[in-house]
Amino acid sequence: MKYVMGIFFVLMGIFLILNGFDIDLFTRIVFNFTRFWPFIFIMIGISILSSTKKLKWMKHLNTVVGIIFILLLLFWNKNTFDTSFSFDYNEEKYEKNYFEILPDEYENKTFKMDFSAVTVKVNIRDDIDKIEGTYYGPEPLEIMNNGNVIKINSDTFLKNGYKIILDLPSKYTYNFDINAGAANFELKEQYNNIEKISIDAGAANIKGEIREGFNIPLVINTDSGALKLSLKIPENSTYFYSLDGLVKNTHIDSGLIKTDINPDIRIISDSGVSSISLKIVGEVGN
Repeated sequence: MKYVMGIFFVLMGIFLILNGFDIDLFTRIVFNFTRFWPFIFIMIGISILSSTKKLKWMKHLNTVVGIIFILLLLFWNKNTFDTSFSFDYNEEKYEKNYFEILPDEYENKTFKMDFSAVTVKVNIRDDIDKIEGTYYGPEPLEIMNNGNVIKINSDTFLKNGYKIILDLPSKYTYNFDINAGAANFELKEQYNNIEKISIDAGAANIKGEIREGFNIPLVINTDSGALKLSLKIPENSTYFYSLDGLVKNTHIDSGLIKTDINPDIRIISDSGVSSISLKIVGEVGN
C-alpha cells in the first residue's frame, strides 16, 4: 500500500506543477472517487491475502490494482458517464417532462432534493404566478408538495443523472436544500429572491448571475469534497465568505465590497477544495 500512496503523491505533485491550481482536476478526482471507491475494498482484501506466506506474491498485484485506481481518479473523464454533472447535458436522450405547482398561502418555498447526480437551473420570473418545472432523466421523479416544502427525489444510480429546470414566480422567496453525489446549480435572476442555497455533495458547481440587486440577502452553504462557485452580481454589492478546507482559491472583483455586517451574499464552504469567483455583472470580459 505504501507504494500506491507514494505513486499517488508523485502524480499529484506533477499535475499541480504542470497545471497550477486547477479546480476541475480536483472536481474530477472527487467525482471519480464516488464511482471507483470500491477499489479500496479490493486493495484491502488483497493486502489481507498477501499477508500469508503462500499468497505473498499478491502484494505485487495490489500495487497494480492501486495504480489502476489512481489512474482512474486522475484521468477518467466524468463526461463519458451519462450524467448531468456537466452543463453539456444531452437532453435529447431523455423524454421532456413537465410539472406545475399552483399558488398557495405560503410565501416562502423550500425545495428539498436528494439525487445521486443532478443539475438544477433556476429562473426567477415576474410574468408567472405558479411554479413551472421541466426535467430530463431516466425515470419519473417523485415530486411532493407539502405546502411550503417541495420534495423532488430520485433513487437512480450515479451514472444516470437528472436535469431540472425551474421557472419560479418572483412573488415568493426560496430555499434550496440539495443532497447529491454531484450537483450543479445555476441561477438567473433580475433581483435575488433566494434566501439560502444549501448543498451537501461530493462535488458541487454553482454559477449564475443576479443582474440588478438583492431583494433579500443570499446565503450559500456547502459541505463538499470540491466546490466551484462563480457568480456575477451588481457593482457595489456586499459579500462575505468563510472557507474551510485544504485548498482555497478566490477571485473577487474590486468593485464589490467585503463586509461581515448583513452582506448581500454570504458564502460558507466546508470543502476540501474551494474555488470562489465573484464578478461584476455586465462588465467587459465577465
